[in-house]
Amino acid sequence: MLEVFDVFPPPTFEEMHKPQVELGDYSLIERVSLFGFTPEKLTLLSDVTASRDEAYRLASVNRLFSLVVRAARRVGENSVFQPNGEALWARLTDHLNALMSDLLAVGALRGRSPQEAFSVRCDRSTMTQNDLDNGRLVCEISFAPAVPIEQITVVLALNNSGQVNLLLPEVV
Repeated sequence: MLEVFDVFPPPTFEEMHKPQVELGDYSLIERVSLFGFTPEKLTLLSDVTASRDEAYRLASVNRLFSLVVRAARRVGENSVFQPNGEALWARLTDHLNALMSDLLAVGALRGRSPQEAFSVRCDRSTMTQNDLDNGRLVCEISFAPAVPIEQITVVLALNNSGQVNLLLPEVV
């Protein structure tokens, strides 16, 4: 196993915390994951992404969002050649509910119960008649990450050519 013993050059407190114009007036520690020394040891000082969207700046939220999207795409891609209808919608809902329940069990989601932590919808309420006529399936997953964001909604659309598209997420 490899271990990190030093950081060179070590960032100063001022370098880490001074707002920088090129970073949108955020400090380095608010926009970049940084390692540095604490009195005890070398440690991760900030775990963030460079996202301009405040909701996705925390790296843990970004990783959780990416995990949900990848898993949902995998489930969707395995369903491409199945008839689009209520049986498929129920199977997808079951798979995605299981995924989200696993995430709740490992502490990735906030809430004491699945009802508090997430919802998965894949039914006539998520699709228009136009979607159905064009062979498109739309599934909506809303979840509350175990961080100070209230809820994220991911909408995935599976079109008749088998491509899974991510529609713009909504963050509350």
